[in-house]
Amino acid sequence: MKSNVSRDGGSRSNTRRPHQPKRLHYANFIVSTIVNGTTPEIPYPIAVADFGRPVRIYHYRDYTIMIWDKNLLADLGAPRSQ
Repeated sequence: MKSNVSRDGGSRSNTRRPHQPKRLHYANFIVSTIVNGTTPEIPYPIAVADFGRPVRIYHYRDYTIMIWDKNLLADLGAPRSQ
């Protein structure tokens, strides 16, 4: 029986293998919350500047969940639009 734990102690299912394509990693949301009572951790204008306008926004307690119709990970590292 094959173990689900790698030799270094990490889970094999969470271990990145060189042959796994990046397209398997997908995130289309950002969760932000209030820091110090008034300042959002990830302000809406910054999220819009980096990723465009979200298609949906949900609010739950102190959290704001912004949803896009695209993989935000593909945009990481791209220059911020002015």
